[in-house]
Amino acid sequence: MKFECTDELQNFSFEDCIIKRFEATDSTVSFEVEALIVKPSNSQNPNYTESYAGTALIRLIGGRLLSGRKEGFRYYDADDRLISVTPDEELGPEQLREFPSRCKDAYLFRLEESSAGEGRVLLDISIEFPAEEEYASPNDSDSYALTASCEKVIIGWDQYLNRVQR
Repeated sequence: MKFECTDELQNFSFEDCIIKRFEATDSTVSFEVEALIVKPSNSQNPNYTESYAGTALIRLIGGRLLSGRKEGFRYYDADDRLISVTPDEELGPEQLREFPSRCKDAYLFRLEESSAGEGRVLLDISIEFPAEEEYASPNDSDSYALTASCEKVIIGWDQYLNRVQR
């Protein structure tokens, strides 16, 4: 990788990030992603503006998935009356082990440190699967919240693409 940084999650934006590959082994969790935004404050950003990285590899060294849940939701009508509630569903150990293989083309919209201590970092990971239909309601897409732990996070990429247009 031409550009590589360690433990700089706060210097990236994951809002447009698409997972191309997600793997979890006993010692490493890794994501291959597209549309990762490198912020101007990143140590590897010579452009001093938000820019998209080319295909990036995110490695959680010494990482492992600790837990996961499918996020529930509340559905309201136009008058703000609660119509239905779908509760969160915890993923069991087998579901958590199989989950990474299902994530191709899902959105990795959050990856941030939740706490650190004793040489380990806890991370919050949010993944959303696109809805099957183009004009589907937000309730038609599934989102998941995962917790992982690792020793450090290394993100690498080979090139910069366009500047982010907002």
